[in-house]
Amino acid sequence: MTTHAYIRIAETLKVKPTKLILDILETIAGSEESALLNMLPATPDQLAEKIGKPVDEIKARCQQLYEKGLALKSFGKGVLSYRMHKDITMFRDATGHWP
Repeated sequence: MTTHAYIRIAETLKVKPTKLILDILETIAGSEESALLNMLPATPDQLAEKIGKPVDEIKARCQQLYEKGLALKSFGKGVLSYRMHKDITMFRDATGHWP
C-alpha cells in the first residue's frame, strides 16, 4: 500500500487519516487509482501527459473513477475534467451507490 497517497486523499476529504480511514480508502481505490486521484483536478489529456500513458487509457480510468464515485466530472469552459470530492460526506454519498 502506498500509504502516503491515501493520507493525501484523506486530507483532501478533510478527515483524519486513521488506520480505519486508510484501510477503507485502500479497499475502494487501488494504488493506480489513488495516484490519479491525487493528481486531480485535471483533464484526461493533462493526466496522460503527466504520467506518460495514452489519453484513451486515462480517459477510461477517469470514467471508472467517476462510475465508482471516487471523482466528479467538471465542465469548465466546455472541457471535461475530473476533480476530487470536497469532503468525506460528498465522498461517502457518491461511493454509497455502488452496485
